Amino acid sequence: MSNTYTTVRRENYFQRLGNSFFGMLIGFVLIVAGCWLLFWNDGRAVDAERGLKAGAREVVSLTQPRVDPANEGKLVHLSGPTAASGTIVDPATGAQFPSALLVARKVEMFQWVQTSESTTKEKVGGTQETTTTYTYTKQWSEMPQDSSTFAQPDGHTNPDMPFSSERLFASDATIGGFRLARDLIDRLGGGTATTPAAPDGWRAEGGALIRGTGTAAEPQLGDLRVTYATIQAGTVVSVVAGQAGAELVPWVRRGTNYEVYLATTGAVPAGQMITEQRETEQTITWILRVLGTIMNMIGFGLLMGPLKAIANVFPPLAGLVGGGIGLVAMALGLPLSLIVIATAWLVFRPLLAGGLIVAGIAPFVFLARRKAAVDPAPAT
Repeated sequence: MSNTYTTVRRENYFQRLGNSFFGMLIGFVLIVAGCWLLFWNDGRAVDAERGLKAGAREVVSLTQPRVDPANEGKLVHLSGPTAASGTIVDPATGAQFPSALLVARKVEMFQWVQTSESTTKEKVGGTQETTTTYTYTKQWSEMPQDSSTFAQPDGHTNPDMPFSSERLFASDATIGGFRLARDLIDRLGGGTATTPAAPDGWRAEGGALIRGTGTAAEPQLGDLRVTYATIQAGTVVSVVAGQAGAELVPWVRRGTNYEVYLATTGAVPAGQMITEQRETEQTITWILRVLGTIMNMIGFGLLMGPLKAIANVFPPLAGLVGGGIGLVAMALGLPLSLIVIATAWLVFRPLLAGGLIVAGIAPFVFLARRKAAVDPAPAT
């Protein structure tokens, strides 16, 4: 069952013009933040590459997961079955999980959820009219929905969620002669879906623990649904980490800040684990490069926002101006991003920086020459 609530908001020409000048400030902040992100990201990428290359060269693969004083301080790779003798008890529900390494708890509450859809109309004279329709639906949600922020809170009040999703860890987990720290166990993933025996105040329905006045099929507002996934003791895992006595700790190669600290389920060779981590780091690097570049483009678009705001008096003209601003923002944001990345390479990988600098400057040189060709100097 759902219901809707509609609002109409109007902004006149001068309000929009004023907002565009505020947008210029946001645009400047976005450009600064985008450039910082691009520079920092390439430094992080180089650090990761060097650290993982050093790890691949220096890792010592153990035939058995036993502590050897000769490997103290070295990067070691080990595989084997895990062990944990205790029982993890979820303090929120009282559910018990004997001999578990990890318990991943997912908590959902049946609550009002607000979604919205907006349409905007431009009018001659610069007025903009935005109609927003808010839809309210009761559904299971892992995120607490703060009904005080709803456009129409009346009739859509949500109770407070008493506890949230969490990951619980064994305190006595080991692999061979080594202890497994919780942050290393956390890198193993989510585990297998598990339904424990229902504690007092809860009932097991549909693979979940349910608490409230409704059922899994017909829940009521405020009902809780908790599901679990576990990794049990005895699971074979592989680890690449530094050896510090019987502890497995992050390993950092001298001259870098990158921590090599890897864990996965199954018997996986060290080379494969490091290669997969390098691929992950490369993916992160490109995602952040794209994000930084988009931030720069949006920033330039906001800096030129007043031009479109002035043209809003006649909507067709504003559309043309907005399209032109988008093209110019792209023409400025992309080269700036390339220049920042090239500057980072000058600092972190100087041998590869020259070509990227040329690629960043070339569009500006091309535009300058084209302008000179169109507007030749007057004869004297």
